[in-house]
Amino acid sequence: MNRISTINTRGLNDATLPPPTRRGPARVLFISSVILGFRRYAEQLELWTADRDDIDAVHIRIAMPFAVRAASATWPLPGGWDLHSYRYLLLSDLVIRRWFHGAIDCNRFDVIHWMTQGNAKSMLRLGAHRHLRHAVNIDGTSDLDWKEFGYHRAARRPFRRVERRIFEQCSLIACRNAWAARSVHEDFGIPQQRVMVARSGMPLTMPSKWDAPRETPSDGALPRIAFVGNTWARKGGDRLLRVHQERFADRAELHYFGKGHEEDRSARNVVWHGFIPHDEVVRLLPTMDLAVFPTNEDQLPRAAIECAALGIPLVATRLAAIPEICVDGRTGILIPPGDDAAMAAAIDTMLADPVLRERFGRAARELVESEFDASKTFPALLDRLVALADGPGPTRSPA
Repeated sequence: MNRISTINTRGLNDATLPPPTRRGPARVLFISSVILGFRRYAEQLELWTADRDDIDAVHIRIAMPFAVRAASATWPLPGGWDLHSYRYLLLSDLVIRRWFHGAIDCNRFDVIHWMTQGNAKSMLRLGAHRHLRHAVNIDGTSDLDWKEFGYHRAARRPFRRVERRIFEQCSLIACRNAWAARSVHEDFGIPQQRVMVARSGMPLTMPSKWDAPRETPSDGALPRIAFVGNTWARKGGDRLLRVHQERFADRAELHYFGKGHEEDRSARNVVWHGFIPHDEVVRLLPTMDLAVFPTNEDQLPRAAIECAALGIPLVATRLAAIPEICVDGRTGILIPPGDDAAMAAAIDTMLADPVLRERFGRAARELVESEFDASKTFPALLDRLVALADGPGPTRSPA
């Protein structure tokens, strides 16, 4: 059951918190970031806890004050030397620690689920509450930032020191992809029994926009390529536009969904949908023949999972956890980061072979049903949280 879902600690009081003494269900506090793809994950957590009679849940959605967001904004320094993640970690701690001296009584909870480690520094201050178990939900680690995305290792070191302490003090690290789970175990030495893959599942079993039939282009219509993303340059939207105009402007329509760029109305056969409601994006995606994600820095774009759920074949960067949804030669074609020639070749292969696109799209949907179905992923995570509450006590590495 869900007692309350609120922003920060608004509305939390004796009546909206679980009882001081546990009388039945596991008392779980969810503290969730709701920026970028984390928002939909938090929404799914609320949805799946609503009908659980073994969980007494309170959901807090984090809304940092403007001053914190401004002070922790990214600066134009290469290699991560602006330390924006570490600055946010420190500033968010200043905000969240006050909650535990005010509206949040730790004695009313058995487990706290933190999303993500960037918001979890305050858990290190709760050592006096020995009954509490902590779980942290992540999509990557600081070690992966320098290994995969070109951040300088020394620039990530301050964040990593705190991150290591968080992992060591957690009874569970829930990773949204296997790529992050491997790093937690191999780079941080956390035992595998305290690490799980808790994917960002798709609600396939609900009355479903995700069951929309794929639309077949009418005779003579150009195939349609979709790009979905709000951070234009980071996700490679500028490079895709250039490749399309140079190679495919007469062979395919390019459809842009998102914001963060200036629309070039002179570009041929490009449709600029802009930033439109998510339901409208999902309504239009089944009309697409191919989705391209030439991202320069991403863990695993939720948009790629959504396209796969709709049976759309993928072209995507071989980066981070992206190969977990764009399986090369099965659900799409992987390309090296920043390689425009490889992107053009992959698009050319897809446009030239409708049968291949159909096969990849069908396999993409099957993969989502197997690995990314919310009816499997979220109950498994919640079962682990209940097990923590019912267990003999916190299992932690030495600090």
